[in-house]
Amino acid sequence: MLGHNNPPEQFARVDELVANADRWKTERPVIESDDVAGKAQAFLDQLRSCAKEIEATRKAEKQPHMDAAKAVDQVFKPQMDRLTAAANIIKGLLTEFLRKKEDERRAAEAEQRRIADEAARKAEDAARAASSVDQQVAAQKAREDASAAAAEADHIARTRSQVTGQGRTVSLRSRKVGVIVDQGKVYRKFRDHPSVIEVLQKLVNAEVRGGRSIPGVDIREEQEAA
Repeated sequence: MLGHNNPPEQFARVDELVANADRWKTERPVIESDDVAGKAQAFLDQLRSCAKEIEATRKAEKQPHMDAAKAVDQVFKPQMDRLTAAANIIKGLLTEFLRKKEDERRAAEAEQRRIADEAARKAEDAARAASSVDQQVAAQKAREDASAAAAEADHIARTRSQVTGQGRTVSLRSRKVGVIVDQGKVYRKFRDHPSVIEVLQKLVNAEVRGGRSIPGVDIREEQEAA
């Protein structure tokens, strides 16, 4: 088992090779002969060989933990999947119920607005027609009733469609989702976005490696030491 104070013996070899690479960079910043190039190639082979050994050790050390984690997942994940599926069933039922409540709330608000608007219109008509004290008092009462009706409509508008169980309240949550209806226009909007360019570059590279040409793409060869 690895520990912070007990690194693999290979790490000492890594330290040695990295130090040698630093000296190479300092003492030979430019390779100017086949002899030095041959030595550089031999050193590169050492680096790669050590890297393969380190990677093999890493995998060997990690595998028991991966196997243990997989064994735990195999025991618990099916139960989690069952609970998730069951929760989705209940969530779907609650969503349907809350949507129905929200439809009823909106209908009630619309009706209360209609009542309030009608009451306000009648109150204004009564105020204009009032010629006696009793008629003025009645018109004032009509205005107050219209104001109360409007306040009730506002109250309904502020009321959230929700249910509460065991102290937890569940309500509808709204979110905006964009639905692409014109892919060309969307692409023109985001064509210079780094994420879009990255995806396009990966697609282009795959096509080029397969020997296929792509309109709008120049194919060139990049060389490096292998």
